[in-house]
Amino acid sequence: MNILLLIIAFLFLPIGSFAQSPEFGNAYNSKTGKKDICIKMRTEDGTTTESKRCKELRITTGYFTEEDEYFLLNAGSGVSDATSMTSAETAVPLSFAHIKKAIATDPAFSTGTLADGIANQTITITITENPGTLTWVLTPTTTTGFTSITFYRPGDYATLVFMPGNIGWIIFSRGGVTIETDNPLSLTKRIVNNDSPYTVLSKDQNIFADTDGGAITINLPAGFDSRELFITNTGSSGNAVTISPNGTDLFFGSNSDFDLLDLENLDFMFNISEGWR
Repeated sequence: MNILLLIIAFLFLPIGSFAQSPEFGNAYNSKTGKKDICIKMRTEDGTTTESKRCKELRITTGYFTEEDEYFLLNAGSGVSDATSMTSAETAVPLSFAHIKKAIATDPAFSTGTLADGIANQTITITITENPGTLTWVLTPTTTTGFTSITFYRPGDYATLVFMPGNIGWIIFSRGGVTIETDNPLSLTKRIVNNDSPYTVLSKDQNIFADTDGGAITINLPAGFDSRELFITNTGSSGNAVTISPNGTDLFFGSNSDFDLLDLENLDFMFNISEGWR
């Protein structure tokens, strides 16, 4: 199921009919209201459909901005109920869309994990209690755009969406938290013969391979659409950089290794139909 951006169309209900009117920047749970919201849906292909009756389509979590009012439909997980994690629990459960988390006073419980979800699954994590001075650092298994999220105080939240194709969890919205991202400098990586064979990391974009000390093999990860890499053989001693595609991925039309000779470079991108090009 595609992630749907839901655009509010107050076709049948005035704003006053809500049990509690949402404010800019606040989350709104339709289950707490006496009335549901009449909405229109726009899918990724641009198709717009309109709910026949207000109660035909429910939304679980939305965030209001000053410019627009968007809702993210909780897709994939099949559940919309909330659950609470005790301060001693560290693994975020995947069977709930809303997680209420208390931060522990024991440093042994100051970190958390989030396993890979299913395509388009959404999870919102909100801190409800912090009796001490510690933080809670969440590190999901697979991510794009960040590596970890640090929560500090009650009210801090993050909404994550799990994307397929080796993308993993991305941040849809957040408040109060700080995020740890790959150091921009780490987008450029220098490797030598001692690093061989080198497996490309999710944060790698530009790889400079110094082959003066010997040949280097670079193993590509499984490709996903629009992933781009730039690899240069910076050596001048007659040693090659061998680029090896992952699994059955194609590399310039062939599922075989490719050699870069002295001072040669290659800029290539993955296409889901064509492979690396």
